[in-house]
Amino acid sequence: MSVDREWQEQIRRSIRTVAALKEYVDLTPEEESNIRQVEEEFSWQITPYYAGLMDRDDPDCPIRKQVVPHIAELHDLIGIIDPLEEEKHNPAPNVIKVYPDRIAWCVANRCASLSATSPSQSMKWRSISEMAPFLLS
Repeated sequence: MSVDREWQEQIRRSIRTVAALKEYVDLTPEEESNIRQVEEEFSWQITPYYAGLMDRDDPDCPIRKQVVPHIAELHDLIGIIDPLEEEKHNPAPNVIKVYPDRIAWCVANRCASLSATSPSQSMKWRSISEMAPFLLS
C-alpha cells in the first residue's frame, strides 16, 4: 500500500467496538463499563496504529488514557465545546493557527482518535485549493 493511502486505511479500519478494542488491550471491568456508557452518547474510534501503541496490561498507560473513552467525558461541568479554541484560531477553512510561525491543516473531517472531547468533529473538510487564497495572502 502506498504511504499516501496508509492514513485512509487506518481510518477505515478504526476500532469502534469493545470487542475490537479487546484484541489490543485487556480492558478492566471498569473500562468496559465506562466505554459502554459513553458510547450511548458519543461516537468513538481508535486507529489500529494508535491501539498498537497502548500497553495491553496497563490501564494507566498514558496513550490508553488519551483514547479509551472514560465516564468523566459525560460529566463536563464546564461545558466547553471548543476547549483548544480551534474556532478562534481558524483564519481559513480547515486551518488552525495558534502560533505566528506554525499552522495545523485539518485534512479530514474527523480525528484519527475520536471521542467526546475531539473538537475537530465540527470542522468541515475542504480542498486545499479552497484554502490556498487564505494561506498565500
